[in-house]
Formats: sequence, C-alpha cells, structure tokens
Amino acid sequence: MTLDIKRLFLLCAAMLTLASHAQTITGRYEVPQVPEWAKNAVFYQIYPQTFCDSDGDGIGDIQGIISKLDYVKSLGVDAIWFNPFFDSPFNDAGYDIRDYYKIAPRYGTNEDARQLFQEVHKRGMHVIFDYVISYTAIDHPWFVASQKQQPNKYSNYYIWTETNWVDPPREFAGP
Repeated sequence: MTLDIKRLFLLCAAMLTLASHAQTITGRYEVPQVPEWAKNAVFYQIYPQTFCDSDGDGIGDIQGIISKLDYVKSLGVDAIWFNPFFDSPFNDAGYDIRDYYKIAPRYGTNEDARQLFQEVHKRGMHVIFDYVISYTAIDHPWFVASQKQQPNKYSNYYIWTETNWVDPPREFAGP
C-alpha cells in the first residue's frame, strides 16, 4: 500500500470506530457536579501578563490585579479565572510550566498570590485558574527525567515518537 492509501484506510477505520461508539442526541442534559455557587456564576478571565502593570515594566502583575479587584467586583463577577501565572520560560504564553509551586517572577511572588486570593475572597468572589499538568516546559523535572533512555517513573508522562523533534513534523512537510 502506498502511504496515501494507508492514511485513507486509517482514517476510515477511525471513523468507523467513532461511529460505533456514537451516542444518540436526545436533547437531555445533566448538570455536572459543581459547587452550588458555580452553577450560575459569572466568571471573569484574567491573563495576568496583559491585565494591569503595577510597576511600569510593561508586564501585568499580581499587584496590578489586586489594584483592580473592586472594579472587577463591580461588574457583577462571582469568580475570577486566571490563566497560568506559574514559573515558566514563556515559550508558550506561560502554559509551559517549569515549577507549579512558584509564581513567575514577572508576575510577583508566592506571597503576592496568597494576598491576591485573600483579597478576592474578601470581596466575596472565588478563584479558579488554568492548572494544565499534562503540559510542561522542556526544563520541568518531569520532562527532563522522561527523556532519559533508562526507564523511570516519568518515562510515560509524555508521548514520544520519532517525529517529536522534526521541524516541521514529517506529516506537514512538503508543498
């Protein structure tokens, strides 16, 4: 089989598998188990880097967010959803986390984050944030350990293929 025929075969097999597991659309729905306050909450999303810069370095920060909490509350907000603000090399807008226990220095400190949460709660609002543990920076300890030839606890934390480091991946190369 040529490569194109193999791809077509795999695509058809995948579609048949999906179709065999498809559910009938009934119009019925089920509300997921969530805290009572979240069922009708108004969320306000904040990407810290662009929200409010308190120290004039051109990057939004936690103290800048704290300074605008009364404004956010005045909008009728029940909860603030924060994009990642953990330590990161920022190769992917801060989603490539290097340390889940440390606030990125560009945003402030862990103490600033504690203060932020206290101030949000003091105003009767809740906090949620993107906590994407399935995706890390290439210098995160899990990723570094996963790369080792010798099998270890982290070997299967990531999916490794022969095309991971080809730029562009072979599937997208060519005209």
